[in-house]
Amino acid sequence: MVSCMKGLSRNNLASGIITSVILILLISMGPVNAVNVTISVDKESKKYNAADESVTFTVSVDVEDGERIPVSNLTLKTATVH
Repeated sequence: MVSCMKGLSRNNLASGIITSVILILLISMGPVNAVNVTISVDKESKKYNAADESVTFTVSVDVEDGERIPVSNLTLKTATVH
């Protein structure tokens, strides 16, 4: 019975060590970005008023290698703020 208890404590110790190593690896890797979306505008000041007739947005979407994202279109919605 004592040898059985020693076997259980060894298994628990090994499980605890393996779990700790996995958690440390996951935490050290940090967040991963599979998709990066960047939106830029055509004017330096980035402040627009009613006199501006048009504003050009440039949107880029970078998908990391090995990722499959089924994107068929992108929609940019704007709101008028007074």
